Amino acid sequence: MVSFLIGNVFLLELNIPLIGLWVRLYRFEPAPQLIGFVLGPMMEEYFRRTMLLSRRDALVLLERPGLALLLAAALLLFVAALVPVSRWRAIIHRQTHGKTA
Repeated sequence: MVSFLIGNVFLLELNIPLIGLWVRLYRFEPAPQLIGFVLGPMMEEYFRRTMLLSRRDALVLLERPGLALLLAAALLLFVAALVPVSRWRAIIHRQTHGKTA
């Protein structure tokens, strides 16, 4: 148990400088990240409670239309956030390999 804790501390210490690099590289805004860091643990706790009460049946999340709509919107926003990164990588790839658009 103690070795697991020590390993996690070392991994956290190694990854903290990378957070700033990821923010600059992908041009993430800091305000939504801060909100995510604050609300993330609360959402995780409520998700864990839901899974315990539903006996680990994830389909219970889709039973209510409002929650299903929020999950679909979150998935859509996640995919939309990844699209510019893939386009950016395609442009860089074309420039480095000498192909023009």
